[in-house]
Amino acid sequence: MCDILGYPSPSQTHNRQTRKRRPDRSVETGAERTPKRARLTTENLKAFEKMGGQGKKSAGKKSTGRSSSTTTTTDEDLGPQRHTPKSKSSYSDTKSTRSKQTTSTTDPAFPDIAFQNGILNPMCSKPPVNLKSRQERIDRSRSTASPSESDYRHFASAIRRAPNEASVLVETATHLLKRYDDPGYQRSYNQAFTNFPKNVGFNNDLSAAQPDMVEGLDMPEFDPFPVREQLGGAATVYSGPQATTLPHLAGEWKGPGKDMILAQTQAGYDGACMVYGRNEARSFLESPDPAGHAFISTFTTDGTTLNIFDHYSSESQGQVKYHQYPTSNSFLISTYEDFKKSRRQLRNLEDDAKVASEKLRDELNEKWSANHRSPVSPNVPAKAVDSADSNNYDYDDEEDPNNQLLAEYWTSFPTNDQYDSSVQISATDNVYAPPSASFQEINQDESFVQIPASSYAVFPANDEDDPFIQVSTANNGYASPNGLTFPLVTPPQSSEDTSLPLESSEDIGQSNGRGHKRTRRIRKPVVIVDARKTRRKYEG
Repeated sequence: MCDILGYPSPSQTHNRQTRKRRPDRSVETGAERTPKRARLTTENLKAFEKMGGQGKKSAGKKSTGRSSSTTTTTDEDLGPQRHTPKSKSSYSDTKSTRSKQTTSTTDPAFPDIAFQNGILNPMCSKPPVNLKSRQERIDRSRSTASPSESDYRHFASAIRRAPNEASVLVETATHLLKRYDDPGYQRSYNQAFTNFPKNVGFNNDLSAAQPDMVEGLDMPEFDPFPVREQLGGAATVYSGPQATTLPHLAGEWKGPGKDMILAQTQAGYDGACMVYGRNEARSFLESPDPAGHAFISTFTTDGTTLNIFDHYSSESQGQVKYHQYPTSNSFLISTYEDFKKSRRQLRNLEDDAKVASEKLRDELNEKWSANHRSPVSPNVPAKAVDSADSNNYDYDDEEDPNNQLLAEYWTSFPTNDQYDSSVQISATDNVYAPPSASFQEINQDESFVQIPASSYAVFPANDEDDPFIQVSTANNGYASPNGLTFPLVTPPQSSEDTSLPLESSEDIGQSNGRGHKRTRRIRKPVVIVDARKTRRKYEG
């Protein structure tokens, strides 16, 4: 008799009870026991391989007509499933997984991916509409002095012995680029656009652009416009309170003997980022750039040549294309004249980029200020008016016409102030007057004596036919209901008429009931009273 391991078991000749151990059950309880996991050793692996081989052989010997409650899966069964074409969902999952791994701008596959995303190379780009004007601008003469021949010889010698890209960058930046005294306009070197939005089309599956040099305004220059909150990383391309914002110029350098085609593609990527940021700003202004016009520039150099490109975007069949068209190509160290020309073009390019950046900044700041202008406080003092305009009857649009009527009403009343008499009438003619009125008598020496009117004066009712005197009975809240008013009509003068003009009173704009402040002094009208006609009318 053999046990489960195949070894011979001793004969049971004694009466002592023996128990046979079953590997799948507990000795004490008889319950099924969870099988132990085999250790991962070389011997176990070999045993597992042998078990798999036996399964294949036994499976192959099975007849199709024999059924079994258990099914054995072999590599032959899995084989056809591995070669089954993937569904669309599985393909998209694989693609999304790959998209998480972006391609660097130094990768050999970068030019192909950039072109597929819509960043056109110079051969496929179309010239901008304003190409001629931009070429003329970078070729224009400068008012500053040209570099000397000794400067050229020093630069050419340094470039010829430059061992790497960093050496070329230092020499070209020192001898070619312009230094601005404006503290708000600076250049940054080798700074990645880490804040730029990802997967906007042209940068799908690509790492952030990282130009060797970029020039632009600092973020604090955009005040009061909150550029980071409104435009995001498309404008402020990296973090920091002094981040370069909405740049219009970038440069790419290469060392001696390096790939200038790769530098060209990297410049195309830099230009597309700057074009995208400018388009976002113009969209906020609701004033896009004219179609096909370029305002963004890049350049590439290895110290011996200088290549300048213009950048703009266009849309075709629902896809945005980013153009990179060559504007100028020149040599740097071949001759002294070539050196001066290249230096002049590059500095003109910098000036144009600075002007475009500042103009865009001003438009954004002005629009934001106009949309968020606070109302004028009522405590703001009114502007002083020139005395030459004090007699002008052309009133401002904001002036309340009721103020004019109120002024006429108040100036029609005489006062008891001997220094500010409103009506002066000769004492030789007797007229009816209100109780609050006073008159001044002309003495022989032509001086005036103020005489109060009698308290028992009688006022007749209004006579609409008499344009010279009317009694107002309306209570408007500003004066007595019995106030005397005179129309602003000047009758023809005669030798017998006794008329005197009203004296000017102080500006009443400070005290009118509506609280409006006067912005213009009003010339007080002249009121003429025909005393003789008044006496005849009411005596008869």
